[in-house]
Amino acid sequence: MNFRYILFCLLFLAGCSNDGWRYLGQPQPGQTPQLFAPEYINHHAHSAPTFSVDGKEMYWSVTSEPGEFRKILFTQYDQNHWTEPSVVPFAGDFHDDQPFVSADGKYMYFASKRPKLINDTLNTNLAIWRTERLKECWSEPKAFDSQHGFWTPSQARDSTLYFLGRVNGKVGIYRSKQVEGTFQPAEFLPEPVNLEGYRSVCPFISPDESFLLFSSNRPGVAKINMEICMSVFVMKETTGAKS
Repeated sequence: MNFRYILFCLLFLAGCSNDGWRYLGQPQPGQTPQLFAPEYINHHAHSAPTFSVDGKEMYWSVTSEPGEFRKILFTQYDQNHWTEPSVVPFAGDFHDDQPFVSADGKYMYFASKRPKLINDTLNTNLAIWRTERLKECWSEPKAFDSQHGFWTPSQARDSTLYFLGRVNGKVGIYRSKQVEGTFQPAEFLPEPVNLEGYRSVCPFISPDESFLLFSSNRPGVAKINMEICMSVFVMKETTGAKS
């Protein structure tokens, strides 16, 4: 048998075996929910994890003790192992939460209470910020004009941004399309996403916009101890919303 062929097969198999680093070496998801990477996310996570395009960096936010800031943590695959979680370099001095890496890996959107100037007045209300990916790091974050968006940014592959927002006192799930590099005014999503009299929050859009995940306390959600629990709904263009 040709030696080069044998060598090629060995190298190919070695490459396949090294693929176990993906998603922190966690098993493929099944029908039963399991904690994701508890050896790394071993504290009170406050967001879903978001990954870099190559899958070698993972970001998430954590809750905070009274008087402390919420922080965005990250771990990266380096020298054949995942590093210990640490605070991202641009965070730690302000309340930062809910990171989301864009599909092309160029930007990270997140919610923050960083101070910003609005009409010459310093404002620290919760808002969406954006940082740009540089060669080896992230740029200094800038306030992102998302038309009053303030929570859980999520972006489709075509750059349409979904988020929890407030426009003229109306809180709900909004989206802003990008046209020729400019984000358009925020659009309040109609029923069955935003349902009059109920909360719809924490949107997550699929890359191709074929479905939208969000939390809601609308009818059909179980009541426990007289409190309405938030449930995750799936919105599809052809099937409507269902839990």
